[in-house]
Amino acid sequence: MITRLIPRISGAILFLFTAFLIGSGDAVTNPDYALYMNSYEYKWSNFESGYTLLSNVGRLLGLDYAGFRMIIAFLSVIILMVGILRITNNLSFVAFFYAISLFTIDAIQVRNSLMLSIVVLAFSFLIVRDWKHYLTAGVLLFLASTIHSLALAFFVPYLLSFFKLRIQRIMGSAMVILSLIMLIVGEIFQEQLISVLQFVLNIFGSRSDAGSNVASVYTNSSGSIAIFAAFMVAIVSMLIVLYLSLEVEDNTKVGNLTQVVIPMVMLGLVAVMMMETSSDYVRLLRNTSLFVFIYFATFLGQRQQLPLWLNRFDS
Repeated sequence: MITRLIPRISGAILFLFTAFLIGSGDAVTNPDYALYMNSYEYKWSNFESGYTLLSNVGRLLGLDYAGFRMIIAFLSVIILMVGILRITNNLSFVAFFYAISLFTIDAIQVRNSLMLSIVVLAFSFLIVRDWKHYLTAGVLLFLASTIHSLALAFFVPYLLSFFKLRIQRIMGSAMVILSLIMLIVGEIFQEQLISVLQFVLNIFGSRSDAGSNVASVYTNSSGSIAIFAAFMVAIVSMLIVLYLSLEVEDNTKVGNLTQVVIPMVMLGLVAVMMMETSSDYVRLLRNTSLFVFIYFATFLGQRQQLPLWLNRFDS
């Protein structure tokens, strides 16, 4: 990554090695392994239809769960590499930051890994802005949602990518301020918010246990330190992307990519705000971070598009 030697080959080697590690998981080292194995072997339908279909195909081919998991891991990484290479040749940059961040969780959550790979491939089509590419991206997002329903959240940046870059910059700046306000309000008035929600749901909710469910969800929220750390990641990402977006006016490809990445980082900010209710929303921030890595890799791969101070750093 640092020397820029064979960036595609070195990146591919690292990605394929992470795929091997994901596929080599077992019940001792992987907390979700037993659940996935039992679902596969006992033909459960507790996951989304697309993943269930892949499981059925794996059993028809005579694969045990270990073999099926290895194939899914390599399939995920290959799709991810294709999506990244459609955007930038600087594969080693993305592979390095993926390996020290998202990989540690993707090694556990194989459905999320496959879903995210398809999402990256979908958004790679938006580099060319015409109805055919948008249609292709929409179909791929739908397919990703059959692997993991979290992919439905990516329809938000998909729709926001239609907005002009100038409007997106305003929206991104507003989201930074809004997220800061929401985090402060959530931390200070969390108990009051829970009480109000319980009161409303006990009166109008269609489920008798709706109020108690809200309380149990809020007790699963992230701690203040974790939320602050996630907030800093999202804010720094947004500020850097907004700054770099000022340098893309003369580059159609990077400009179109920017119109995808800004909504992605906005979704990450929403995920941080949702962490006030449940720590599980951190996976959405984690997934959107991959697009920030791809965006930085694209800039570093096109040195002439970097701001002057980053040019000096890059050289």
